[in-house]
Amino acid sequence: ARVQPRAGSSKACAAADARADVCRAAVASSAMLTLTTLVASLGERLVPFVPQLLPALATELEACATDASAEQAGRELVALSAASSLEVVLARLGRFVTPYLQQLLRALARPRFCDPDCSPTAADASNAGSAELRAKCASARRLLAGAAELRLLLPAAAALYDEATEAKDGSAAASSLAICIPPLLEAVAHSVAA
Repeated sequence: ARVQPRAGSSKACAAADARADVCRAAVASSAMLTLTTLVASLGERLVPFVPQLLPALATELEACATDASAEQAGRELVALSAASSLEVVLARLGRFVTPYLQQLLRALARPRFCDPDCSPTAADASNAGSAELRAKCASARRLLAGAAELRLLLPAAAALYDEATEAKDGSAAASSLAICIPPLLEAVAHSVAA
């Protein structure tokens, strides 16, 4: 005989799933902050691990930026931890980021990390955590631009510009073009000034 679920069990499962997501986000955030502490303490001795560290941080940032679900309670915490970690990694190991320029620029130039109007909800746009996240991403863009040589930064920025302009009109990429390009130009301008 098949057991019929109770009427309130789907709500209980949804609440349990939400708690599990928050717990996973807290663990991921703690892991990133632990890596940040290691990078800050050990510095260039961690260069052999840069190929694992930078793509993982960029991927995590991109996942947080593209997650349109406001239900993901821990995503803001994970994004803030990833941006903070990236900021420390760029400050300490900035000379070693050139193979990852395009991936890092793509992650940092996401509309959600540049423009408060692109937050998933209006409450997120005015959220102090979101403002801190945008500030961390802006700082990371400046550090990235200062760490990379202009001759390497320009092709990466141009490739991202091409990606954005190749999107069909009306698509999400085309509508965010006006938001994504200024941070890329700001990074190039910072590199020229440095």
